[in-house]
Amino acid sequence: MIDNPEGFRPGIGETTMELAARTLAALRNLASDRVLVVTHGGPIAAIIGTLQGVPAYDWPSLVPDVGTFIEVSLSNPNLQCDPPAMPQQCPLSAIEIQ
Repeated sequence: MIDNPEGFRPGIGETTMELAARTLAALRNLASDRVLVVTHGGPIAAIIGTLQGVPAYDWPSLVPDVGTFIEVSLSNPNLQCDPPAMPQQCPLSAIEIQ
């Protein structure tokens, strides 16, 4: 899966890069108020990996421990990203991980 993030599709699921694009688009489209999002480690690793420029094959090392809290701030809450744009094609400068 991670050896071919743009091509491997488990069953009828999405590729790693499709997961990343969907996750980042959802992140950018959240309300500007503070919200709580509960998700599994894959989307969290995709957000952190994309924002930090980590290659997709290293994203498994970015999956947080169970129960970990990750805070993400939008310095530009009006930033929008049209799905299904790939993460590397979307501006990420307004998103910070804390």
